[in-house]
Amino acid sequence: MRAATLSARRFARSHSEDAARMLEQYNPAEAAAFLDRVPSATAAHVLDHMSPLHGAACLGSMEPERARDVAISIAPSILAGLLRRLPPETRGLLLDPAPVELRQLVERLLTFPEGTVGAATDPDITTMPGDLSVTEAKRRLRRHTSKLHHQIYIVGGNRQLVGVLHVRELMRADSKVAVSSMMQRATVTLRASGRLASTYFHPAWNRMDAIPVVDESGMLVGVLRHRQMRRLQSSPSAGGLVGALLGLGELYWVGLTAFLPVAAGAQSTESATSRFQAGADHAQ
Repeated sequence: MRAATLSARRFARSHSEDAARMLEQYNPAEAAAFLDRVPSATAAHVLDHMSPLHGAACLGSMEPERARDVAISIAPSILAGLLRRLPPETRGLLLDPAPVELRQLVERLLTFPEGTVGAATDPDITTMPGDLSVTEAKRRLRRHTSKLHHQIYIVGGNRQLVGVLHVRELMRADSKVAVSSMMQRATVTLRASGRLASTYFHPAWNRMDAIPVVDESGMLVGVLRHRQMRRLQSSPSAGGLVGALLGLGELYWVGLTAFLPVAAGAQSTESATSRFQAGADHAQ
């Protein structure tokens, strides 16, 4: 394997956000051709950081089988944002073969209009009924360690949000008590139908990493995570991007710019390098 190819793969894996910004300078077919050459998980991380419009176009430009492999590695809330920008037939090709749980999560998110809290919600959370014993709750946690977050959301009938319990508190608890006796009441929630922009400066972010999101009936939809809010608020400038990339060293520049045209079959190495250098000169 060529050194440039290896360098490009390492770059995409360890600097996925910077790789996303660079790939956005190429047309979707060229960017998709590059993503075809990296592991599915790496491609998913890069798409996570692309603008939804460009990321959707890249995903739609991949061969269907490859696109499906990448799609199942993308977080549900981000995948929903990409799929809503694709034609219904393409959306079906990618979503229909997906694991049932992922498909159901994404399909529910797609029911919320873009720009609402519900559309940006992470539905992949740990929930438990309040009448579980601590012993049974611990047993359930051990079956889902790969998706475990710090908080467990306690729900009642019809998935109505009741309270929140920290995993650390559960692990320390007496095995005989019910989890409902240990939880804290969920006093702060967001409505799924609310405007996403109105949550950017919510005072709860000063003390919470995730805020529960409920629908009009009080049913728990998922959580809105603070890190996603910070990401949505930040819009990387061209100057900041070029500075960050230049700091990574010439090897990454040469590696990625050399590999992209090979993958896409559309440009020479010299042409691609010139385009990146022109961008750097312009930013400076």
